[in-house]
Amino acid sequence: MAIEALLAGRPVVTPELDLGDRPAWDRRVLHAVAAIPWGTTVSYGEIARRVGSAGAARAVGGAVGRNPISLLVPCHRVIAADGTLGGYGGGAWGDHSANLEIKRDLLQREGVTARRRGR
Repeated sequence: MAIEALLAGRPVVTPELDLGDRPAWDRRVLHAVAAIPWGTTVSYGEIARRVGSAGAARAVGGAVGRNPISLLVPCHRVIAADGTLGGYGGGAWGDHSANLEIKRDLLQREGVTARRRGR
């Protein structure tokens, strides 16, 4: 139901998640990511600040990249500090360009336009 709503461009409320099998750092980061409201984005650095580890933006990126349920924990809403997409692993394994297009599409369905790198 949540995935259908997301793909239809309707707001999705993240259900209660059991992330007990994840490392403590990943759980903290993924819970912060799950709290990002529909139609908004937050930088990796801001997530680091929210979990009490300012300066750990790259570590946040690692935790986001290990997200086991990327549509329910909306890691597509986490972007680079300069407003560009950053990275995204929620698509084709190893195909960075295709994955970024998936991330861009998911954000556009929420009414968000990210900057293109170099612009």
